[in-house]
This record gives sequence, structure tokens and C-alpha cells, in this order.
Amino acid sequence: WRLDEKTAFLGGVWCPESKLLKELREAVYEHCDEFIEITENPEFKKVYPAFDGEMLKTIPRPFPKDFKYPELLMRKDYVVMGKKQDRFFEDNNWIQETAADFKVLQPLNRFLNYTVDEVYDYWSIYKNKKWRIANNRYAIFY
Repeated sequence: WRLDEKTAFLGGVWCPESKLLKELREAVYEHCDEFIEITENPEFKKVYPAFDGEMLKTIPRPFPKDFKYPELLMRKDYVVMGKKQDRFFEDNNWIQETAADFKVLQPLNRFLNYTVDEVYDYWSIYKNKKWRIANNRYAIFY
């Protein structure tokens, strides 16, 4: 999760390497009902109304062109943004509201991070002191 200087909460996987992006698309394709259940949940949509970021112009290979939800596979990353009013932090309950918004985001991050964990062995990255390289190449928000 991230708190942006423009008073927005962001979550998901931003700017993944091609290897990870391919696997994320595969996970979304194979488990699209679960993914849609998460992202179309009314509580989720209220806080995070749409995905943010760039998209491909066509559905990538090897996915079928007639897939029911092509826009889910055309994403270049899987990031959602929940915008807030500038005066959000003036409210005495902003911490509770922030925690509630992150709780709503958790199922999406859990879905995406399952694939991230399958693709990357973080212990090996850390143990081999390659974690800085890995962290500079993509951002994962827990």
C-alpha cells in the first residue's frame, strides 16, 4: 500500500517485469471469476473505482481473442487508486478510515501477491544481496 502526495491510496503491482506480468495475466485469466468478485465488490468499487495505468491496444498472446474480459489481460500493471479530498487528514477519524480502505484493498493484494510469491523467491534475493536490484525493478504493495 502507498499513500500518495496527491492524497490517494494505491495498491496492487506496479510496473512488473515481463516475466511477472505474464504470470499475473495468466492468474487473472485462470481465476477471472475470483478476480472479478474482488474488484467488482461494491465496497471495493466505492474506494477503488477503477484500475490505473496503461493498457495494451489488443489482447496479448496466448490468450483467446474472444475472452469475456479482455481489458483484464490488456493491463500493463495491476494498480488501483482511491482518491481522497485534500482535507482528508483534517478529519479526526482519518486513521480509522485509512485502515478500513486498506482492509478493502487486501483481497486484491493477496490475489496478486500469490502470483508474485510463485514467481520470486524473496529469501534467495535477500540472501544473495540482490534485493535492491529486485526492489528497483518493480514495486509491490502489501
